[in-house]
Amino acid sequence: MVVRLWFSALVLTALGAGLPAKAGAQSNLLVNPGFESGSSGWQSSEFPTFLQQNWHPHGGQYAASVTAYYDCCNPYFYANSVWQNVAATPGLLYTAQLWTYLEDASSAGDVRLDFLNAQSSTLPGSVYLYLNDPPYAWASHTLAATAPAATAFCRIMLTAEWQTTNQVARAWIDDASLTAGVVGVEPGVPPARLELAQSFPNPAGAELRIGFALPAAAWVRLRVYDPAGRVVATLADGPASPGEHAVRWDRRTADGRVAPAGLYLYELTAGAERRAGRMLLLE
Repeated sequence: MVVRLWFSALVLTALGAGLPAKAGAQSNLLVNPGFESGSSGWQSSEFPTFLQQNWHPHGGQYAASVTAYYDCCNPYFYANSVWQNVAATPGLLYTAQLWTYLEDASSAGDVRLDFLNAQSSTLPGSVYLYLNDPPYAWASHTLAATAPAATAFCRIMLTAEWQTTNQVARAWIDDASLTAGVVGVEPGVPPARLELAQSFPNPAGAELRIGFALPAAAWVRLRVYDPAGRVVATLADGPASPGEHAVRWDRRTADGRVAPAGLYLYELTAGAERRAGRMLLLE
């Protein structure tokens, strides 16, 4: 019997009033990762029900339990799924960490970090870890992989398997996290050179994100220009520590207006070095 809990994460960026986030302080990209707000941010399949309980919290007051059933009369196994579906960026390194609790000695399973395209098909590059933890205790698991081309979503998945045909099986999840960094840069490890990622999504609608990585501490300036070379917006202008950073742009210009559709340039200056890219904004 298999109890499935599916976790997909919206990749949000750590921001601070236009300044890039500091390396080593990456934000957790999951909504309500400790289930302290009930099922907010999560979705679940219809049967069996997804529950928020406080019987076995790893941290805080709550953890989430998902119950599956074995119908011995049919016989048939009913599994449950819990997930968040949001966008991911090709070329970024994703690191997932989650705590799991197996309800009894008959439980086993695995954890996965998957990447999906826009049609929700699984792409190459998934990583997998088999669960052989003892029951009745919380265990931590960490997975990391770089999102391949055509990635639209990132999915963290926990599968708990029944070893026997017990009529009820239960798995717990708590204190999950997902972080994203610039390609080739491990969390907390500076790159060998200045790196500027392609804005994502591109083309962009309401907002986009620009990632970059610094080999050493520097004063950085990230600006957006129109084709005539005029400054449209300054997204960062200040000191930044080594490592990966990400800045969000909501298309607001320096005077507070929404930038019209069209082609734009963006330029990163860090010390004496410069990197530039292009982006397309849609109506």
